[in-house]
Amino acid sequence: MAALIHFTFINGIGSIVATLHRNENQIGIRGIKVSGSIFFDDTQANDKISIKGACAGSVVVEIDLPTVPVTPKEYPAGKIHDVFLITG
Repeated sequence: MAALIHFTFINGIGSIVATLHRNENQIGIRGIKVSGSIFFDDTQANDKISIKGACAGSVVVEIDLPTVPVTPKEYPAGKIHDVFLITG
């Protein structure tokens, strides 16, 4: 299955790197600096997507698959670090 991750930067700019992990191994890595989407084409249940970066304003992250924690999720200005478990 594929995962589409959408980032919406609000009132500022930012830079975020998303990494797909399977069984503690890095499968793919993508980066984004403006509002838009990134795509991982080979995701499976129990994979993890980590996001790491920073933004001058807030950013909303939305993943089009069921995850824990659920999305969309908004982060305030500053450093961002989170991990999402794909549940289905």
